[in-house]
Amino acid sequence: MYSTELVVQTLISGIMIGVLYALMALGITFIYSIMRMINWAMGEFYMIGSYLQYMLVAHLLGPDLWWLAIPISAAGVFARWASRCSGAS
Repeated sequence: MYSTELVVQTLISGIMIGVLYALMALGITFIYSIMRMINWAMGEFYMIGSYLQYMLVAHLLGPDLWWLAIPISAAGVFARWASRCSGAS
């Protein structure tokens, strides 16, 4: 009835969407806890960031190498975290 590949793909897609929603909720929660005011423009900021990231990936890497954006961004985040932990600014 259902193939294993379809079930695994749906499961991974669901986890990715859930992680995205959790990150968005954390961002909104942090902004609210600092400012004590709801920023209704947060959705627009997420949308603008997503479009900019898509355009950069499509322009720099092309349609065949889009998957390289994941390890590149992970390496950038790790490098920034490591530099902050070591005391460098």
